[in-house]
Amino acid sequence: MSSVVVERARRRWFLGLLAVLVAMIATMALRAALDRPAISTDARLGQQVFNDVDALIEQTAQIVVTLADERYQLVSAGDGWRMDTAAGYPIRADRLATLAEGLKSMRWADARTQDPRKHDQIGVGDPEAGGNGALVSFLGAEGEPLASIVTGRRGGQIYARRPDEQTAYRIDGDLPPFYSRDAWMDFAVVDLAAETIQLVEIEDRIGDRIVLSRSAGAGPDGFAPALPFGDMRLLTPLSASGAGLALSRFAPIDAKQAEALTGPPVARLITVTFDGLEIVANAHDESDGGYVTLRAVEAGNAAARAQSINAEAGGWAFKLAPLDYQEMTTPVSTIAISRP
Repeated sequence: MSSVVVERARRRWFLGLLAVLVAMIATMALRAALDRPAISTDARLGQQVFNDVDALIEQTAQIVVTLADERYQLVSAGDGWRMDTAAGYPIRADRLATLAEGLKSMRWADARTQDPRKHDQIGVGDPEAGGNGALVSFLGAEGEPLASIVTGRRGGQIYARRPDEQTAYRIDGDLPPFYSRDAWMDFAVVDLAAETIQLVEIEDRIGDRIVLSRSAGAGPDGFAPALPFGDMRLLTPLSASGAGLALSRFAPIDAKQAEALTGPPVARLITVTFDGLEIVANAHDESDGGYVTLRAVEAGNAAARAQSINAEAGGWAFKLAPLDYQEMTTPVSTIAISRP
């Protein structure tokens, strides 16, 4: 092959490579131009996301949050806000205050994308189409729509867009989390430190019973069978700690009215503190999980605390995560056996 032919082939290869590079650069420039927000000319920059926030807050009687796999409502009632209905479980006042302040602080910052395919990348995908955004709708007393927004978080930053628009923006301001329904409900009805628990009485699903007690200052492995079950022995030093300290880890994930329970309790756990507070927890197997009702007994110096617990927990059944419910319904046979 002559040097002229080789040179021509090399030149064609170089021109072809150059054409590919030019095409790639042009494509990248076009994409950047499409995605680049016109920050300096955007009329919304720095403006509040919601006009007349005070009026919006005053007129709102219901807030509906729609997620890809869940939908819940915050409803204004005569004595505050409730979950799902006016008779639902109370909403945390601090969450509502954060929401009110957040609505006032929210302002449009720089636009990020107009491409619906990129909405999920910043947490504002359409939840009604399986996207990862939270559609928050504000309704009036008659259910009339007042305002709505699709919002989400990425990397500690809030993003939002109007539901009928494609352009998504970064948002200056803050909002409470919308992705956890139970985060709105005030489940702090029992606050027992583990070291304050002196005694527990367990009645399991098959009717077996045991009483476990420990002395002040003893650790999780300090529980031992007490009268009239002193002739039993623990399977392991820690076999009693799960049930013994279960109420100190009380962390509901949902609640419903106790009158809606479908059957009688299947197990009972009575917890007594060193200062005389007694709390009776009845466990109920429901089709959607395990629920517990609570009743505190007034005793000595703990009378005021018992009254507070009953005021908060009375009339409600609290849903627990499976492992927590399992601890509240521990079989006696897995804790201790009769001595030979």
